[in-house]
Amino acid sequence: MRKENSGDHVDTVSSLTSIGSLYFKMKNASEGDKVFHSALELRKRLGVYEHEDTASVYFTLGENHFTLGNYEKALEAHLQALQLRKKHLTEHPLTARSFGEVSCVYFELRHYSEALKFCEQSLATTLELLGEHVDTAANFNHLGCIHFKMGEYRSAVQAFEAAADLTSKLLGEHEHTATCYHNLGCVQAVAGGDLSAALEYSNKALSLRKKRLGDHHPGTADSLELLNRANEALSAQKLDCD
Repeated sequence: MRKENSGDHVDTVSSLTSIGSLYFKMKNASEGDKVFHSALELRKRLGVYEHEDTASVYFTLGENHFTLGNYEKALEAHLQALQLRKKHLTEHPLTARSFGEVSCVYFELRHYSEALKFCEQSLATTLELLGEHVDTAANFNHLGCIHFKMGEYRSAVQAFEAAADLTSKLLGEHEHTATCYHNLGCVQAVAGGDLSAALEYSNKALSLRKKRLGDHHPGTADSLELLNRANEALSAQKLDCD
């Protein structure tokens, strides 16, 4: 109807992006990709390609590819979104989000140094513009994951602690808070650090996940396994001391 009544119009672009997203949900990435690029070509014909709204189209395309594990295509789309947002929005929460998404893609591609660079830029912007905010907490948590993968365990603990404190303050007993506690327990246990702290955090994570997700959720099972590992490691440590 929009094609028939409006022809080349920004509302038609909106319909195309919605159709493209549905193709991705149906796991038909090739058709979804075609529809999204039709939307982008239409924005060029309309003379509105150089606009922040075009960045949103690229961002959504990147999210869809990321969900299906098409990380190279996700990276290409998110970098395009970031370029446009830097140009038209400069320092802005949406620009910070694009920095963060690029970091997440690099993380999945195991390019950790690149992931770290973009995450730090995202974190710096959210701290400056948003302060104590869920996006800031998410950046701290992601930063911890990057440091953990790079074997920088002290930095990982510091980032996860900042994420846990902020998430707990903003969201209270929430599954995101449980994730931060779980990550703290994991880095302490895996790195052979403070096993008492690993036990404490894994207990907190398990308790919250049971409450929020139930006993049979995979996340609850992960925290239970981590708790058992921390208990075993602490018991072995005590036996060594004896």
